[in-house]
Amino acid sequence: MVSHHISIDRYLKHRLGPGGWPQMWYNMFARSFTASSLTAFWRYWNPGYGFILLVYCYAPLRRWCSHSIAAILTFLVCGFFLHDVFYVVPLLLRDGIIAFPFVTVWFAIIAFGVVAAEQVGINFRGLPGLARIPIHLGYLVSTFLITRYVGNGTWLFESG
Repeated sequence: MVSHHISIDRYLKHRLGPGGWPQMWYNMFARSFTASSLTAFWRYWNPGYGFILLVYCYAPLRRWCSHSIAAILTFLVCGFFLHDVFYVVPLLLRDGIIAFPFVTVWFAIIAFGVVAAEQVGINFRGLPGLARIPIHLGYLVSTFLITRYVGNGTWLFESG
């Protein structure tokens, strides 16, 4: 694990490698989607958020709970405070509407799967990098569709 005393610039270089922003963006996608596990995917995906979540959420949580609980709670914090809050709170305050926190629920489902895969030792090390891409895409899409179903009772985009 990268020390939380490292600067964000060094953290980004550590996760994304050397080069300018175009190379770093490419590396983010390439390293995420060819990662050897679901956990490793999230190590490389959006490392700017990853740094903030590591330092200000996961590390403090880890002081008083297990890795699995800290990881799940970190996904929930990310889903709500870095995504859903921007539409859930304004709708509630402006219109009194309690909106479905889609990203928070989606990230909860993702988190439980990531932790479960970790617990049972699921990894893709035996597969070539290109074969891992559909696995990661499939996981994201399937968890998205499950969340969509939970949110409105439909699998696709028609209203429920």
